[in-house]
Amino acid sequence: MVINNKLIHPRITLDAEAKCSEITLRGGGPVRIVKTDSDVKLFPLISIVEGHHSVADYCIFTENTIIICDLKSGKSEKAKHQIINTRLIVDYLINFMRYHYKLSDKLIPSIEYAVFSGIVSKGLSKPTKLNKKNSHGFEYFELGCGGTYKIKDLC
Repeated sequence: MVINNKLIHPRITLDAEAKCSEITLRGGGPVRIVKTDSDVKLFPLISIVEGHHSVADYCIFTENTIIICDLKSGKSEKAKHQIINTRLIVDYLINFMRYHYKLSDKLIPSIEYAVFSGIVSKGLSKPTKLNKKNSHGFEYFELGCGGTYKIKDLC
């Protein structure tokens, strides 16, 4: 695997952060969760500039989709910058795989975004309640902290 094993999250739950309680994920076949917001430095060659080095909390890799997730205590709009930075890392990994492993474009997964917010009601686990929000051209699932979600509903 291309991703450093130190980043692989061992459980199928996203750990609680500040006012955002633990999130449980169900189903979706083989899944790898990568904790991108960790102690492992993702930007070792770049000087740290306030606000430009922060990344989303997790990436969930399924067979056909990568879901970039961020957990927020407050408003979900604040996650946009972190999710965009994480998307740049994901794009790098995809291009790395294309070049070194001759990855076919047919195998490139789709990419979705999810922001779990302490402000949104908990437990929106039914597909009919999973709503995408659009903030200045940035479309993402806005979900409540502390809920249980089916991975396939986010793909």
